[in-house]
Parts: sequence; structure tokens; C-alpha cells
Amino acid sequence: MFLSLYFTEEEEFWLEGWEEFIIPSREISLTSVISHNCEETVFGGYWHGSVQVISREARSGYDTRCFCHEVAALNKIRHESIQLFMGITLDMGGGHLGLVMR
Repeated sequence: MFLSLYFTEEEEFWLEGWEEFIIPSREISLTSVISHNCEETVFGGYWHGSVQVISREARSGYDTRCFCHEVAALNKIRHESIQLFMGITLDMGGGHLGLVMR
């Protein structure tokens, strides 16, 4: 399975059926750094329109599980005051995982 390249078997369980949300990083054109702190970097970019990519380093299994929980929650939220969740990118390099938001 594609996800096994990035996640352990236990973490892969959380992403079961999420293959449709995976956006290859080569399809996203990053144009600028919007913000950066010790936890994450937010990039502006383009993927079928203007998007923001929130990049986080997965340093441990705990970080990956937190990422999976956040993806599960964002996938269910639709509100005019909250950015729309578009997908995830797993191949940003350096162990970074990305949330793609519009």
C-alpha cells in the first residue's frame, strides 16, 4: 500500500481509505512562505486554485497520529469561517507532512 511508505502499520490504520485525499507534492506549486514557527511552516501556493500548505515535521509516531486525527477532523468540517480542507501531501521531503487548505 502507498501509505506504508510513510506510516507504520498502526498509523496506516488511521488513514485507511484516505488515498483520495493524497495530493502529490509535484502537483502543488509553492509560491511563498506565509509564516513559520517551531511547529510548522505555512506556504502559499497553487493547486487547482490558490491554496495554503501547512507543513509539519513528523518526528515521532505521536506527531503522525496527531496529524491523522487533525485530518479526520478537518475532513468533516464545512464552515464559511474555516479554510476548506483539500487534501494532504506526504512527499514534501525531510519527513514533512502537509495539509492542503483553500
